[in-house]
Amino acid sequence: MKLVQLLLGALVLAAPVSGRTDMQAVFQDGFEEEAAFSAWGFSNGPEFPGAAGAFERSAEHAHTGRFSGKLSFDFKGGNYVHAFVHMPRGLDIGHVRFWLKKTVPNRITVRVTDSEGQTFQKSFDYSYDGWQEVSVSLDSWAAHWGGANDGVFRGSPVIFGVIVENTGVPEGAVYIDDVRALPGPAGEAGSFKAVYPVVRFGGDERWGVTSGGDAGGSRWHSPELYCDFSRGATAVGIETDVAMNGRPQSLKLRLRSDGSGHEVRVRFGSHFQTFDRVVGRLDREGVLEFTAPMGAMKGWRFYGGENDGIPQYPLRLTGIIVDRREDGPQSATVAFESLEVETLVPWELGVILEPSGRAVFRNGVFKVRLMSFLPAKADGTLHWAVYDWAGLPVRSGSKPLPLEPGICNEFEVTEPMAGRSFLECRFEYRVGDDVYGPLTATAVVPLRLEADTKLDPSSPFGMGIYLYRYPGTPEGYAMMDRAAAMAATAGVKWSREEFQWHRIEWDRGKFAWDFYDRLIETAHRHGISVYGLIAYWSSWTRPYTQEGIEDYARFCKALVTRYRDRIKHWEVWNEPNIFFWSGPKEMYADLLKAAYAAIKEADPEAYVLGCSTAGIDSGFIQMVLDAGAPFDILTIHPYRGSLNERGFMKELQDVAMLAGSRDGQPRPAWITEMGLPTQLYGGLSERNQANFLARCYLSAVASGVDTNISWYNFREDGENRYYNEHNFGVVRHADLAPKPGYRALATVCRTLAGKPLNGELKLGEGILGFIYGKDSGERTAVIWSPMQDALVTLEVSSSSGTPVVRDLMGDAVRPVQARGCWLLPLAAGSPVFITGQKLEVKPGRPLLSVETRGAVRPGEDVEVIVRQSGAPVTGAMNLLPPTGWTVSGVRGDTPARRSFVVRIPENETRGRKEMLLKADVGGSQLALPVGVEVMPAVLEI
Repeated sequence: MKLVQLLLGALVLAAPVSGRTDMQAVFQDGFEEEAAFSAWGFSNGPEFPGAAGAFERSAEHAHTGRFSGKLSFDFKGGNYVHAFVHMPRGLDIGHVRFWLKKTVPNRITVRVTDSEGQTFQKSFDYSYDGWQEVSVSLDSWAAHWGGANDGVFRGSPVIFGVIVENTGVPEGAVYIDDVRALPGPAGEAGSFKAVYPVVRFGGDERWGVTSGGDAGGSRWHSPELYCDFSRGATAVGIETDVAMNGRPQSLKLRLRSDGSGHEVRVRFGSHFQTFDRVVGRLDREGVLEFTAPMGAMKGWRFYGGENDGIPQYPLRLTGIIVDRREDGPQSATVAFESLEVETLVPWELGVILEPSGRAVFRNGVFKVRLMSFLPAKADGTLHWAVYDWAGLPVRSGSKPLPLEPGICNEFEVTEPMAGRSFLECRFEYRVGDDVYGPLTATAVVPLRLEADTKLDPSSPFGMGIYLYRYPGTPEGYAMMDRAAAMAATAGVKWSREEFQWHRIEWDRGKFAWDFYDRLIETAHRHGISVYGLIAYWSSWTRPYTQEGIEDYARFCKALVTRYRDRIKHWEVWNEPNIFFWSGPKEMYADLLKAAYAAIKEADPEAYVLGCSTAGIDSGFIQMVLDAGAPFDILTIHPYRGSLNERGFMKELQDVAMLAGSRDGQPRPAWITEMGLPTQLYGGLSERNQANFLARCYLSAVASGVDTNISWYNFREDGENRYYNEHNFGVVRHADLAPKPGYRALATVCRTLAGKPLNGELKLGEGILGFIYGKDSGERTAVIWSPMQDALVTLEVSSSSGTPVVRDLMGDAVRPVQARGCWLLPLAAGSPVFITGQKLEVKPGRPLLSVETRGAVRPGEDVEVIVRQSGAPVTGAMNLLPPTGWTVSGVRGDTPARRSFVVRIPENETRGRKEMLLKADVGGSQLALPVGVEVMPAVLEI
């Protein structure tokens, strides 16, 4: 272990905006007044007939007072039920809060209509059955329609509604109480202002030169930028990608000017959208300070991506550019000194933890970087704990670690891998009752590069390797080859590759094929088939016109003609239902028709992949079908924040049937993108990403749909730990080091290679199991508990030898045996693989079971009940809680039942927490993680 302190520069703190208290509501309803209830309405979603229900005042449950609103549902059909309230116009509403009691597993959606009649919605889900406060921000919507239908929320809400979707049980109810509309953005009430330097322009920062046109002799030598405009460049600048904490309100750029008269522009990234603004002019020599307001980014130019002018956080500094003035000199020299922002920092981000991990020479090496934004010195303690894949603790420790504002501290932990493929270190920082974190880092042992290099187009296992993103240089080709080798080693048999029109046919009739020839050769050499995404417009055509469509079709013909002996699957465009297609949506059907004809003319044996929707956009798919646009395989991108396996499989079956071929049979439905990122403060943990990937692949295959699935994506797109788009990958950007998702991919694809789905295992409520492989040969059973930790009792047999059990990291697992059965612990959401010749797996008579609530709130008690039958426990039994939790009592201590009562601290942080049950079973030690989800005080969506 080691500790390093770095001085980042002055950090200036202001007083809290409004402490940690709530704002004054401008509209509220606690359902106590019967007259006020007349403002509420109910809908059974008539566009999807069959749902029934009601919304009524109820005294069954209440968060405060005597009454709440009860939204009941009966899904004999239909998709949702909807309770909504009309709010007075003219109110200053920045966000809405309400309390929800949800005892059903169905997904919840909020639907809001703005002042100009546009309707927005987004969904969320959780498993807590008590009252939970929910805060709804008026941004980051998942869908919109009506009004301007442009995704821009205008004014204040005039209708606010809560929807229960048909994704869980068919009958039930949820309860709503204390609905409040509040001024200001969500989270602002719990924020404080801080001014801090975003960058220092030092030599250790990653800056590169960017230009508009030939930059000639332009160069960057920190902190000085020399701009050469003599060869026609209209702009020269420096670019980076640095996330900023909180919600920046203003910026100040300090620099030393040469008085050249050129203008200085600052650029920020906001997801796919860019904001930029000229902040000043180099109108005199010496030190200059330029300031600009930020906040809602009014007055900033915006373009690209969502193109709606709405900032999505965290904002990222991506460039500082010097724009040439026509009447200015042919050069400019600028020495940058500082760029600082005043920002609103949520209290929970008062101390930022940035963990990282690597497997180095048989050791897991974990580091955490801490920086305080708090108003005063923090006399806190850093806690850390290392866990294995099963969730069992390996080692833990703590260290007093005072943090001064503006001082960055780094701390390192080293732990031997000891034959394990995976270790995880969890860090948290505690200051009194305040807890920052926990955040985790992982260390993953690479796989030895070896693979089956035969092409296998029948395999459903793909991956967005995206070899086209590597540069066409010796170094780029070498990394491309290594990426392909790693993917092949993981059992990947397909890659989605973007064939960029502008890059190949760079001028009308002029083609550059060499790069793609080498790309395809690289993929095939490693046994990976390619399906080509024919992407976007070339600069010389006229986009979104009939002429542009005809040019695109001619390019398709040329492309397919060249590669007809190497590629048989072609996808027409990417996500045309959102901003990747900015023309009329109906025109995509025209493009698909023209592309289909051109591709089939070039290669009648080719398959055309169509629609390629973001999400499963049934409306867009139906529009394409109604327009008569032909395609052979439907492609979809069913991104989601959580996975209900049964619901997901049904969605795939339904959309395959919707897109059914002319003979009435379901059409093949390929998942050409699906993923979840691991960015800090908002993403999944790397462990949970690995679990999610495996569950997606397994569910897609188990759906019975003729499918192919490709995770987005293989290599991380960049190194910004806070930007979601840089963190979807399963190997790291810089050196292709594996994340846990890589080993999960390998375990799924390699273990199930060549083994068709052979049926479902019925192993009890809440447990999923499927068996793969023919009856007469090697078979693999895959078993997992999607929602919570579980212990299953199995009868397992094989025609030869003892079946092999592996976890998702590919490491061997030794089940505890008692009474002729296996007792197999299942960590929540993490599949286990059992392989053997003519394998048979059946549910055994339960010998031991563990019950607890799936979710709790800080300050509550949680009861852990252990039941046993046939007395398998032959020795001691103990429950070990996390640090700070206390076992407050043991109830009903009998041989058949033992109950542990555990108190959750009032200051416990949100997220999944693990207790550990240890018991002697049949002479072996059973160690079973018992997880509960700690809900946040306020669930922000």
